[in-house]
This record gives sequence, structure tokens and C-alpha cells, in this order.
Amino acid sequence: MKKLKVLLIYFMIFVTVFAAKTNETKNVLIINSYGYDFSLTEKIMKGILDSFEEKDIDANFEVEFLDTRKMLDQTYYSKLAEMYKDKFKYIKFDVIICSDNEALFFIEKNRLELFEGVPVVFCGINGYEKSLLHGDRNITGITEELEISETVESALKLHKDIKNLLILNDKTESGKMFKRLIEKEELDKKFGIKVIFMDDFDLNIEKIPSKIKEFQENSILLFTFFTTDKDKKKVSNEQAIKRIKAESNIPIYGLYEAFLDYGIVGGKLVSRYKQGKEAGLAAIKILKGEKIENIPIMVVKPEEFMFNYEELHKFKISKKNLPSGSVVSNNPLSIYEKIKDIIWYVLF
Repeated sequence: MKKLKVLLIYFMIFVTVFAAKTNETKNVLIINSYGYDFSLTEKIMKGILDSFEEKDIDANFEVEFLDTRKMLDQTYYSKLAEMYKDKFKYIKFDVIICSDNEALFFIEKNRLELFEGVPVVFCGINGYEKSLLHGDRNITGITEELEISETVESALKLHKDIKNLLILNDKTESGKMFKRLIEKEELDKKFGIKVIFMDDFDLNIEKIPSKIKEFQENSILLFTFFTTDKDKKKVSNEQAIKRIKAESNIPIYGLYEAFLDYGIVGGKLVSRYKQGKEAGLAAIKILKGEKIENIPIMVVKPEEFMFNYEELHKFKISKKNLPSGSVVSNNPLSIYEKIKDIIWYVLF
């Protein structure tokens, strides 16, 4: 009987200790490639934090922004690694979430020195290939697949007699990656149009809008990503789009939902918020004890075409001509929708 009591007491102590351990606050490091003022980063961050809030997970977040739009040389990355080594030497992270390619490159380069043994969840990765992981097995994540051809095809159906497709990308590593992805699509052969990459003109942000204006007749613009001009001047995607719209009347299409409110017409747009949400959910699984090898890399694709009502109206595009199932944002309410509550109140 005495032995049984001792065993019961031991069991109760074990359960209490185990419960305390499993309920302890987890340490989560989030490393973003860009600053929080970057719209794509903002969407991803919101998705990550919403996932933790919805699942009611208690976590200590350390959030870092590499801000690679402003700092491009390797010396900066080396100094950053030294700073993190000192900053986080007393913190044991349970999981790391990183957004966009540059943050993933940084983590993999400094894996052994800074983050050895810590599981990593990436998101917002363009042009994903296994080689990006350098054989790292303690990693999973969310990669995006852009619907470039479908976006261009829909734009060509909505605008008649288009001869030129202008592509705006910058010369950062991300900009070069977008260029490679678009070149692989062979849009000129697919659609019988001339594809013109604006980065080939090597212009600064002040001169790009006027150059685009030269082509605006019989042309559309595909805006990919633009944060740094040839003079290394930093500019946000929002500012770049607004500059172009101020000087030219060219229809602008895009690849990301986040740009819809900046004045692009639309496209088959991928959601950065969804990628952040899925990355957060994957991290939560890891924190709950799921083995990382059981969490496969997930591909997020655009699910629907999205358009901006104001731009449709500007270019006289009827909603009847949009691809089936299209979502239209900034759509003004019909008269009935505005007063339907009053009508139902009066009648019933």
C-alpha cells in the first residue's frame, strides 16, 4: 500500500511538472527580409500574429527586420549576424519564422553559428528550389506560385489591340528573380506581344514614369516588385505605382493582392496574408510537438482573379467581361444595398 501511495505521489508530481513544461511560454523569432513599412511584410506579419491569436497560443515574440531594401552589401549582413549573436545569446528559441528570400538566405548562411537545432518555417519565397535549403532538414514552409501567364492573358482580353507588355522590376536579387520567372513564361511566344523589361533602360525612379508614358499606347504594364532604383534610391511599391499613375494612363496589372489598393487594375493575385497565416499554423504545430518532417512544404497559389472597381471604371471595363468568379474590391454599394435595412425595417 505504501509503495502504491509513493507511486501515486510520483505520478502526480510527474504530471504536474509535465503540464508546467507543456504550458510554458514559447519563444518565437520572426525574421523579415524587409521593413514593416513594406506592404508585403505587413500582410505576412498580420497573418502570423492572427494565427497565434486564433489558436490562443502564448508566445514571446522577437521580431526582426533585415531591411534589405536599404542595406545591400555583405558587410551589413556580417555585422547583423554579430549583433544577433550577442542579442540572443541568452534566449533559446523554440521556432523561427522567416519571410521572403533574403531572410531565408541569411538564416541558412548563419545556421550553425546562430540558429543551430532550431526548427525554421519560411514563407513568401519566390522561385523556390530545394537547393535554397542547402540540405537543411530542420525546415519547412510556405512557398508562393505566381500566375503570371493567367494574369497577362486576362489583361489582354480586357484591353484590345495590345502590342507591348512592359515589365517593371528592380535590380535587387528579388527583382532579378522575378525577371527570370517571367522570361521562363515566354509570354512573347504565348501571346504574340513584345515583352519589354524596364530595368534594361537603367533609369532612376524619377525617369521611369516618363519612359513608361512613351509606350502607353497599345501597352499594358505588369508591376512585379520595385524597391530600389539604379541610383540605389529606396522607394516603396506603393510610391512607385503612384508615380507611374501620376504621369501615364497605362493599365497596371500585378501579382500580389497587397497592391490592389494602390491602383493596379488587378490580376490573379497571390495573398501574402494567407502565407503568413499558414506559416504561423505550421509553427504552432511544431510548438505542440509535431515533428517538422511531418509538415510538408506548402504551395500557396492565387485562387481567384481580383480587380479594383475604380480602375475598371477608369478603363471602361465591364464586370461582365471579367473572368468567372472574379472578386471586385472598392465596389460601391448599389442603392438597394445602401438602404435595404431601412426597407426591411419599414416592411416588417
